[in-house]
Amino acid sequence: MAEFLADHSTEEYEPMRLKFFDKDLMTVSQLEKGEHEEKCWKILKSSTKLEILDLSSNNLVGNIPSTVRELASLKALSLAWNGFNGSLPIPGICELNRLQELDLNGNSFEGIIPQCLNNMTSLRLIDLGGNHFEGSFKFSLLMNHSKLKTIMLTCDGDKLKIDAEHLHQSPLFQLETLKLSNCDLPSSIVSQAKLQVLDCPLTISQEKYLRSYLHGSLSLPNNVELSSLEVFDISNNRIEGEIPSWIGNLTSLQILSLNKNLFKGQFPCKEKLLSMEYLDLSHNFFKGPLPYFFNQNSLKQLNLEGNQFWGSMPSELFNFSALKVLNLRDNNLSGSIPYNINGNLPSLKVLSLGNNYLKGLIPKLFCQLTNINTLDLSNNCFSGPIPQCFYNITFGKIEAKRAILNSPEYSTDFSIAPPYEIHGNLLKYISVDLEPSYAFRTRFEFDFVTKNRFDVYKAGFLYLMSGLDLSCNNLTGKIPVALGNLSSIHALNLSHNRLAGAIPISLSKLVEIESLDLSYNYLSGEIPSELTNLVRLEVFNVSHNNLSGKIPSTNQFSTFEESSYEENPLLCGRPLNKSCTNPPTPYLLIVPSDEAQGKWFEVDFIAFYASFGVTYLVFLLGFVTVLFINPFWRRKWFHFVENFLSSSYYFAYASLGKLWN
Repeated sequence: MAEFLADHSTEEYEPMRLKFFDKDLMTVSQLEKGEHEEKCWKILKSSTKLEILDLSSNNLVGNIPSTVRELASLKALSLAWNGFNGSLPIPGICELNRLQELDLNGNSFEGIIPQCLNNMTSLRLIDLGGNHFEGSFKFSLLMNHSKLKTIMLTCDGDKLKIDAEHLHQSPLFQLETLKLSNCDLPSSIVSQAKLQVLDCPLTISQEKYLRSYLHGSLSLPNNVELSSLEVFDISNNRIEGEIPSWIGNLTSLQILSLNKNLFKGQFPCKEKLLSMEYLDLSHNFFKGPLPYFFNQNSLKQLNLEGNQFWGSMPSELFNFSALKVLNLRDNNLSGSIPYNINGNLPSLKVLSLGNNYLKGLIPKLFCQLTNINTLDLSNNCFSGPIPQCFYNITFGKIEAKRAILNSPEYSTDFSIAPPYEIHGNLLKYISVDLEPSYAFRTRFEFDFVTKNRFDVYKAGFLYLMSGLDLSCNNLTGKIPVALGNLSSIHALNLSHNRLAGAIPISLSKLVEIESLDLSYNYLSGEIPSELTNLVRLEVFNVSHNNLSGKIPSTNQFSTFEESSYEENPLLCGRPLNKSCTNPPTPYLLIVPSDEAQGKWFEVDFIAFYASFGVTYLVFLLGFVTVLFINPFWRRKWFHFVENFLSSSYYFAYASLGKLWN
């Protein structure tokens, strides 16, 4: 309906719509209560000049009356998101030869898709998704529909399938939008050069359904020419193999989502993908170096999580001025982070490099990424101290949140200006009327450890989350006092490192903190009582340290369990079963004195072998020098060597003789 109104003058059609609904608005609203639905259809029967009929999302039930045939002038019909049932064709609909848009989405229609669609050659949009059709659907049924621009269809498990027939001639239509939920791709896609939106996603519930009913695997055609394609989404399927090379030639492509499939090999990284804004290859089996041949001024989200990309991080990856999300988590990346990221990522909100093999110091240039909300460097091999300058980063400051909330990008629903309408709000996106970025924002996901669990953040909530995760590295030194200035951060995880010293009192200024994990370090001293002012704190963990003294017990600290404090022998008080009135048992700290100062020495095998070789060479040269200078020791040495060789000769001769006999 939105597409029809967008392409026609509202001055011509809107008065007729308003007159109709002004007259019969009460009758339509009564249908929700199930009162005399025939009244509505009788009124419609007399509206012979009606051209637009939109009854979507009205809780209408039952069958569509045959009186709909009387609406001979009807050009757009939407009955979406109601409770209509029964089988098609319904007497009357197939006689609407002027119909340009037919939207039956979100009902309970059954049976086969009617063959009479073949005669409705004026159709530009067909939406039959969200029903329970059966049998086989052939695109040859629509062969002569030269005006057709949009097809939307849902394959309900194994009840409805797309016939993979090879057409003898190309269809007359050139689609702009093709949405096939839980369906195979038709062979006719090869001829659709003007396709702008190709959407074949599965919802979470559909994904479970697919695992039970889909047999075999899906495949992509190898020879497709889709130079106008802007959105290509085949996420949450089980498509396997390598990506066809033609994807690298889609010069107009803005959104590419291949996540949660079985793709392997390398991504066909070509300089032609200059329009790319959102690229999601997460949770596949891609290998090779990271792709980075994109327009530095257009790429906004890059999600490569959960693959097998290897090698170092190219410096070009940190030159995307529009990039907001960079997720490289769960790969095989190695080496150090490039040091040329100074101010080149002004828009970056989320940076996730967790669970790789990155090493070296954490670059201080990270501190100049002042707009970051979430930074995840966990499960790597970073060493050295935590940069003091981290307090320069926003990590969810209030003014940053306000800017996000006022931005059009913060939207988990669709917010489209008239005349666009989205009924039911259940689809990811409906047609090319929607800007592609709206569609993709509802799907982008980001995993982050908070409150001892992985949480998934989507869409605008992704930008509202603020956290710093440096856990599971080899970081040393003390916890910077300046971290207390991150007053709006929600999660701080420094666990599983080699941090020493006391817990800074300044952490009591983290008034928005919900999860604070300092476990598995070498922290000493008492737990600051000022931390009880953190009234939002839900998870607090300082286990496996060398802390001492009484555990605070007021406010939120009265809710924490024993596991939050275990393996600190000098701690006492609730929830531990250790009274603070008894003198503490003498306990020898396991941390060496140099570690207590924040130092940690690791074995550098290159230096070790080099020093060993130099030592051996110096000893050998000294020995030769002594023999050269002193004739006495030289004769002694030669005599010793001669006796050793003689003894060895006779010993070997006797032993071999016995074995021979």
